[in-house]
Amino acid sequence: MLRNLLICLSCFLHFALFAQVPSVVISPLNPSVCSGNTITLTASTNAAPGATFLWMPGGATTPSIAVSPSTNTTYTCTVTSGAFSNSSSSTVTVNAIPTATMVVNGLTLSINASGPLTFLWPNGTTTQSTTAFQTGQICCWLTNLSGCSNSICVNYINPTLNYSIAGQDATINCNQNTNGYQLGTAPIAGHTYSWSPTSGLSNPNIANPIANPTVTTTYTLTDFDANGNTVVDQVTITVNTTPPTINAGPDQTVCQGSNVTLNATSNASPITWNNGVQNNIPFVANTPGSTTYTASVTGTNGCVATDNMVVLVNPQPQFSITASGPTTLCSGQSVTLCVPYQYPWTYAWSNASITNCITVSYPGTYCVFITDYLTGCSNMACIPVNIFNSTNAGPDATISCTQNTSGAQIGSAAVAGNTYSWSPATGLSNPNSPNPIAQPTTTTTYTLTATNAIGCTATDQVVVNVNTTPPTLNAGPDQTVCLGSNVTLNATSNASPITWNNGVQNNIPFIANTPGSTTYTASVTGNNGCVATDNMVVLVNPLPPVSITAAGSTSLCPGQSVTLCGPPGNTWGYSWCTGETTACITVTNPGTYCLSTYSFNGCWSNTAYIVINSAVLPIANAGPDATISCTQNTSGAQIGSAAVAGSTYSWSPTTGLSNSNSANPIAQPTVTTTYTLTATNDSGCTATDQVVVSVNTTPPSIAIVANGSTTICPGASVVLSTTTAGLSYSWKKNGIPISNATSASFTVTQPGTYTLTGTTASGCISTSNSITISFLQATLSATGPTTICPGSYVVLQATIGTGYTYQWVKNGNAAINFNNNAGYSAISSGIYSVNILTPSGCLLSSNSIQVQVLPSPTASIIAAGSSTICSGSSVTLICSTTGNGLNYQWKKNTQVIVGATSSNLTVTQAGIYSLSISNAACPSNWVTSNSITITVNPSPSPSISASSLTISPGNTATLSTPLIANQSYQWQKQTNLFPFSIPGATSANYTTNVGASYRVRATNAYGCVGYSPYLTIVNVLSPETSAPKTCQSVSDVEPRIYPNPTARFLTIEIPEAELYQSIDVLDLNLRSIQHFESTDLQMQIDLSFLTPGTYWVRIGTHRCLPFVKY
Repeated sequence: MLRNLLICLSCFLHFALFAQVPSVVISPLNPSVCSGNTITLTASTNAAPGATFLWMPGGATTPSIAVSPSTNTTYTCTVTSGAFSNSSSSTVTVNAIPTATMVVNGLTLSINASGPLTFLWPNGTTTQSTTAFQTGQICCWLTNLSGCSNSICVNYINPTLNYSIAGQDATINCNQNTNGYQLGTAPIAGHTYSWSPTSGLSNPNIANPIANPTVTTTYTLTDFDANGNTVVDQVTITVNTTPPTINAGPDQTVCQGSNVTLNATSNASPITWNNGVQNNIPFVANTPGSTTYTASVTGTNGCVATDNMVVLVNPQPQFSITASGPTTLCSGQSVTLCVPYQYPWTYAWSNASITNCITVSYPGTYCVFITDYLTGCSNMACIPVNIFNSTNAGPDATISCTQNTSGAQIGSAAVAGNTYSWSPATGLSNPNSPNPIAQPTTTTTYTLTATNAIGCTATDQVVVNVNTTPPTLNAGPDQTVCLGSNVTLNATSNASPITWNNGVQNNIPFIANTPGSTTYTASVTGNNGCVATDNMVVLVNPLPPVSITAAGSTSLCPGQSVTLCGPPGNTWGYSWCTGETTACITVTNPGTYCLSTYSFNGCWSNTAYIVINSAVLPIANAGPDATISCTQNTSGAQIGSAAVAGSTYSWSPTTGLSNSNSANPIAQPTVTTTYTLTATNDSGCTATDQVVVSVNTTPPSIAIVANGSTTICPGASVVLSTTTAGLSYSWKKNGIPISNATSASFTVTQPGTYTLTGTTASGCISTSNSITISFLQATLSATGPTTICPGSYVVLQATIGTGYTYQWVKNGNAAINFNNNAGYSAISSGIYSVNILTPSGCLLSSNSIQVQVLPSPTASIIAAGSSTICSGSSVTLICSTTGNGLNYQWKKNTQVIVGATSSNLTVTQAGIYSLSISNAACPSNWVTSNSITITVNPSPSPSISASSLTISPGNTATLSTPLIANQSYQWQKQTNLFPFSIPGATSANYTTNVGASYRVRATNAYGCVGYSPYLTIVNVLSPETSAPKTCQSVSDVEPRIYPNPTARFLTIEIPEAELYQSIDVLDLNLRSIQHFESTDLQMQIDLSFLTPGTYWVRIGTHRCLPFVKY
């Protein structure tokens, strides 16, 4: 037992001696570091070996760490030894490095910077400006109050030395600097010059020679002054004078009137032709003969390439059809139609004849198609043949009161050579005119006989109907009525509707409001437009007058009466509602009285009314007594009561009254007064009443004074008081009463404007003079924007006072001890304030102002794809820095790209690209990104040709493209408008027996791909191909179709016996593709809807002919 106790005691003593909490000391403690610099923090500890370290932030586990914070940062190191841990912290304050710009003005170099700085120039000068002491780079070392330094440099060229430069880079091509480009600048006296290389220079030993190299050349200029100093500069002249390639295509032979398409190819665009022709746009060859066409193209470098091709236009046969006689025939006659007979012409008439003359006896349009079989050129002419067997008397006509009132024109337009005769001639303007005016009095049928020049006749008839009888109408008898009565006019007719003048409607009553006699006219229009009218008279007798006149007031006092009279006259009588029939009556009782009058023709007037009222006795009410004091009725007391209509009022005395004849005037006497009111109504009755107005309005006199200065330190006080006694007091601050401040004095501890109000026992109030108490205070303002750009500053200005001292505070920490500086230049972000100490010992704290230094943006660009592309493709460069308020400017080969001001740029040309970014708030602080080099490899542009554009059965066509070294090929065939690669077709040639549209894809050594245009090969039937048995001809007279093959239009000549048959275009399986109706002996159909190939045309149900569409 004792041994175990000794062991435990030994263990306890060992733990107590050696297991303790480790100490942690960080050095340096709370250091400062300049922005961008690194400082090492080291944690020391008394812990036993094996202790662990943990730094935060960062998570480092070594005793020392190297840190480079961008803002003030507190680093904490925790040391753990066994079960015990301890921590210590050190705050690294980051001081900004000074920023500035160097301004060059002649020989003077100046630093433009904000905030207190020290300056050190390489020549030992320590001022903000110095005189240039060398040519080349000059730097100034800047140090701020935090001890942080920075250097600002400029590449200085002494303007007094006037060194020449090599000039701007330039380009020589076919439209720029075609005679060379002048390098350099004007020569300087005493200087000598040397250019290298000398090739292409007019003089390699002058300041500004003319450069005209044959290849792109970089020239170096060395300028030697008289003192042996040299300046070297370079300029690059880019030469690009290679013209583009162009191929005008093969010569062509066509017929007059055919479409010609010139298809020149080039590696540049656009291609232009002389004579107004456009590339790949068809035009009509109207002029026979040989014409040379020149294609031209201008490259991007302004160089022009040309090539020629010849179009031979063979003339069409020129002819016209002549007739042996008139082409308008009588039945049974015929006429011979001829065209000139000429070698080597062939003839094809629309009636299937193949001679130069034909004889016809049927109407229709006869056409002849003549072909010069040596040239294959054709032309066609047509002539109509008519049969005279009809004339036209025109449509039937009607003459009525609204139609053809001057007669109806019959017949139709005259036909040249015809004569005309009408029967009967009655009512006709000219019986021998083809279209006379007919105006019969009764319905008449006219017969027209027409005779042509060869004696053929034809007849036709026309009926002219005559309908001019008006309808019947009776307006009814005349009427006599009293004024205001209803009148109904009822006319009758065998037509409708009947209308009346004066706005009256038939069978609709209206009121007769106008005395006298009025004639009304009824009208009605028949179906033939003829109008009938009739009149009737309405006599309207006037009503007698009626009115009631009172010979006095209509309001009666008890015992009074009034006389009521009607209108005077002897042509009417009177009827009162009292039963009396005299002109006047006398009444003594109130009530409503009425009167009607009547004339002796039976017309009664309306009824007139009058009301007789009882008179009302007046009321006089002077109102209750009133008091005028400092608190009551201060603008006067209103006495009396509301006025009663019909009463008048009079007050006595009138002194102090607003209106002595008002029922309720405002009384404002200066002494107590008794007023008497008299009221009189319309009947002359009166009544009186009295009221007393008491007056008590004398105010007190009061003033206040301060027992010391009215400007005090915060926490001090001053006493305000008055010597006027016997009042009730109320102190106010800024016009607001102060709670419980009701004595004659008041101790002030807060700033404000103070007054004292005194009130007498009668309620009269006076307010004293005012005294303003103010605190001494500190204010802080900024002399400019508080959001500033890096390298700038803003001056903060504190309140200025005699003997004031200032302590500036940033982020709650006093920057320096008290001094005399009332202004402070803030160059870094923070919250600034100032403490002010006055000579009297008052310590004042100002408001705070936050200053923010805007950060510069970061610039980084990437390519959204490979930086090596093929010509004709593009790659997008993307800026990883985006956001509102950013300015972007892209550059190529360090030159600004005009208009490239967005965050992304799509490029198609080779070059070195970079991006500059600035904030909108600091537009001159540009940051340049990394650069990306774009390489553009050329893409192939293959062309193809074919050994034949048509393939007949058993034959093939070979497609070829020029073989170019290091290029691979893949032939493709168009199927359903999409290209498909042909397996194994990978050489420069491809042989096929299948008609289709083909192209070739070429791939060069760079992996760039180019495609040729499509070339179409057509399968055609052999000449021996015969129609299917279901489509065999059953006639010796076959239709003709031409041209065959055709590119678009196909002409079909149909035998006369087969006219008006259906026409179908069929595929090789006899499936109908398009349907037409034959309407003439010769038709032309548009086949643009067909794809190239062989087809059948079927006329009727069995005639089939093959043709080829290419």
